[in-house]
Amino acid sequence: MYLFLIRHTESEKNKDNKFSSSNDDENLTVKGNSDAIEIANYVSDFAIKHSYKSKSVYSANSIRSIKTAEKIANSIEANIQIEEDLRSTRPGVLEGVRKDKIKETHPEYAQQYYLFEKGVFNVYDFKNPKDKEPKRKFEERVTACVDRILSDKSEDIKIIVGHRSSITAILLYFARKYHNYPENFPYIDDLLSYVEPRVGDVYLIRAGLVGTTGYTGMELARLLASHPRIRLTCACAR
Repeated sequence: MYLFLIRHTESEKNKDNKFSSSNDDENLTVKGNSDAIEIANYVSDFAIKHSYKSKSVYSANSIRSIKTAEKIANSIEANIQIEEDLRSTRPGVLEGVRKDKIKETHPEYAQQYYLFEKGVFNVYDFKNPKDKEPKRKFEERVTACVDRILSDKSEDIKIIVGHRSSITAILLYFARKYHNYPENFPYIDDLLSYVEPRVGDVYLIRAGLVGTTGYTGMELARLLASHPRIRLTCACAR
């Protein structure tokens, strides 16, 4: 079985750099529609080349995810199955707020977010504003949904269309389940800690990471830092 994890293409929300609305009704941009068609063509070509079948494309319930999934589903003659549990983190009172405005409306959260983007604050330690979904709870619902999707072995390809945060949560889940990635990667004295790689006869690859801001960049830094054959020697961001 092949698993495709596909982030929705560019949406109006992404261009405005704001938190999601509760209804997740932001549509794709012109570029987003064009990119979705390109992705759909790639998936279709892959399926035809290998004679693989997929009966469903599993999509988060946001308009931007559904619109991306529709193009993929049409290209491979599959149905769309909407999965609410694949949606991004529920925003609570941050609904629709531009990220450059949260310093005015929620200064404590803005400070945490700033430190998180700089790579020195643990995402699991956030004190969230009212009704904003905690990251741990978010990951639990996403991974439970993925387990259910993957339990059906009748498809050659599983295609999941979602958000950056949900896809990162899935990748973390697989890293923990299959590659001994720490369940709750620790922070010591406000600094990112690391898992000491094995040495001896094992050749270590020295790696540098450019661009560590955001949830995805942060988790990639953790994955590299804990990899037994990679030593993360530097990380930086603008």
